[in-house]
Parts: sequence; C-alpha cells; structure tokens
Amino acid sequence: MTAAAATDYDYWRVHITARLRTLSPLHCGDGGTLPASAWPSVTPPGAEGHINTLCQAEHCAYIPASTLRGSLLDRCAKPEHLFGSARGDGKAGRVRVYDAFLSPPAKPPQGDGHYVAERGTTVRNGVSLDPVTGTAAQGRLFAFEIVPEHSTAALVIEADCITRSQLVELLGLLRGWNGSAASAIGRGRSRGWGKIQLEDDLSVQVLTTEALREWVKGPGDSPPLLQPVAALPDATGATPPAVRHLTLRLSPQAPTLVNQPGRVKPRERGSLVPALEFMRAADGTAIIPGSTLRGALRARAARILRTLALAASASSVAQDLDKLIERLLNALLGTERSRSPLWLDEAKAEQQRPRKQHFNAVDRFTAGVAGGALYAANAVDCDHFETRITLEQSRTPDGDWWRALLLYLG
Repeated sequence: MTAAAATDYDYWRVHITARLRTLSPLHCGDGGTLPASAWPSVTPPGAEGHINTLCQAEHCAYIPASTLRGSLLDRCAKPEHLFGSARGDGKAGRVRVYDAFLSPPAKPPQGDGHYVAERGTTVRNGVSLDPVTGTAAQGRLFAFEIVPEHSTAALVIEADCITRSQLVELLGLLRGWNGSAASAIGRGRSRGWGKIQLEDDLSVQVLTTEALREWVKGPGDSPPLLQPVAALPDATGATPPAVRHLTLRLSPQAPTLVNQPGRVKPRERGSLVPALEFMRAADGTAIIPGSTLRGALRARAARILRTLALAASASSVAQDLDKLIERLLNALLGTERSRSPLWLDEAKAEQQRPRKQHFNAVDRFTAGVAGGALYAANAVDCDHFETRITLEQSRTPDGDWWRALLLYLG
C-alpha cells in the first residue's frame, strides 16, 4: 500500500473491549442435545427427553462470534464498508468479532434446582399447546439450556484500516445493545429471550497512521503499541429496526401459576411440599414467560380465525380452512424457522404475594377423590403483571387483516 493510500485511514488497528450483560434468558445453541437424565443438577429435569445445549468450550458457555457479528450487521445501514460483502468478487470486512465467553451471575438464581454452578447455566422447560383444546400437545415437551439473566460476557472486537467516522459508526452499533428486544440475540427473541446490554467499561485502543509512519522511520525494533483513545468519539447508537412498543398490563382475577419444575423440591408420597411452583426470574420476581403469553395468544387467535372463517365460508372444506389459518398465524406469530414480527417480553409481577393451595386429584372413572392424591401448589397473587409488546414494522404481513386480528385479541 502506498503512503498516499495510508492517509485514507485514521487508524490502522482498533482494539475494543467491553462486557455484555444478559437481561433475560439467553440460548445460543450448538445444535446438540443432552439426555435430561444426565443433567448434573440437584433437581434433574426428568428421566425422559433431551435438552438443547448451549455453545460451550471447557464447560464455559459462550456467545458465538457469528451471532454477535450478525446482530451488528443487521443493524448497520451500509454494512459493506465495515463487514464486507460476498456479492460479485467479494470484499473483505474490516471488523473482526471474537467469541464472547460468559461468566455466571454474581448471585445465582434463587431456588432454581436446575442451576449448575460449574456451567453457569440452567434449564428452561416448555411445552407446545394444542390450539383447539388449550392443553399441552401430546409429545411436545421440550427443554433448553439457558444462560440466566445478569450473566456477563467478555467482548473483544478488532478493526483494521478504518476512519474516525467508521469507528464512530462501529461504536454506535455496539451501543445499540441496549437491552431492548430489537437488539436481542440467540433463540427465542420473539418471546423475550436474548436481551443484552453493553456495560459502561468500554475501552478503545488505536494505532494511528502517524504512529505507524514514525515507527517505520525510526530506528527502534519494538513494534508500535496501541494507545487508548483520550476522548471516545460521540456515538449515540445505531438506529434499530422500525419498531413500535406497547406496554401491556395484565390484571389477574385469580392466583396465577405457570409451573417451573426446577423450583419444585423432592417430596415423599402424601407430603404437602408444593408439587408445583410459580415461575420466577433470577431475583425472585414472579413472571409469566413470553413463550406462555405467545402460546395463549396463538391459541386465541386460532379460535377467532376459525370462527370467522366458518361463518364466512360455510361450504369450505375444514382441512382447507385449517391450512389457511395456519398460514395466517405463521405470518403474524412466526414459526420455528421464521421470526415473528410480534415480540412479547416476559410479564413481571408487581406487589406479589405467594398463595399456597391444596388440591385433590379426581379419579376420571368414578369422579371421586383419587386415593392418596392430595397435593399442594404454590401460586402467586399480584395486583398486575406488566410486559411490553414490540412490533417490527418492516416484517408485518401484507394487507391489513393482521391489524383487525390484533383488535380482536385485545
């Protein structure tokens, strides 16, 4: 490269370090599974089934560099000049992103029997709901290994031959990790998972073209050292996708119980130790997970669409209607392979009060009390749950039908 070309850049090398903090459960999977019976926790997730595992190295979970780079690229207005392009003859990127290894939270999740301190991870169970009956679908239990909220990750990013304005843009992209759903990473973003926040310990070191030129001219054998930037360039953050937010308050009319098996303690037959425990965040706050809200929303939307479709097309074949309804639901609420434009954060309780209740199982044949089937459940009373709904406007379905459906759902 000629001396004239060297003046096109302000920095020959940029080295950025910082820390990311998880604000909700995070799952960046490695594509593997682990038998539930082999999970090394005090309370095993179960004897059957498998757990979708995280990316790990030497029993340390990490966020893959490709995941971080993809998040930055998605929010970059003109990604080619920072991240390169594969189009045509291709163009190499200027930015290198490294795997971010995670450290467990300073305070482990309270009362979570699935938490494994050596791995710094826990297990989140889930089940698919039958849209017609509203009950658990047969054979659709699943589980994910997750990094709990308030874990931290060491972030390292480097860049070569960039201008000051490009550095400003890169720092803006990093500050876009602000804990919002719009900048979440990993699996389950549409249900509130993967929210991360950049900590305040951002450090930027640079090697300027002038320093490199002086070293080339000078007699010293030692290579030039990176120097900290005295005043960080002003960067307010990258513009997130066009989104709209809505705060939603849910006022329960009865005790609420979304079971979290990891909080259920072992018990003997006939014991009144709760067999069901309400789900809580790491700090003990009662929550309704985004997946539960999404499942309830999808089931209700399916019933509304089925009612409207049958009323409008009495002669239509039921199977054709089911296919049409499934396409509409997938367009608005997503699938396993297609991200939903509608995101729901987990709903958190305010002024919560535990409510222990006792129940008897009923014999399905005699309709009488089943012998020895007394059990207890620990639910929660609260004034209301609060959550946030986010709509990614650039991904909404064609037409206005989905707006009418959301009005029905409201």
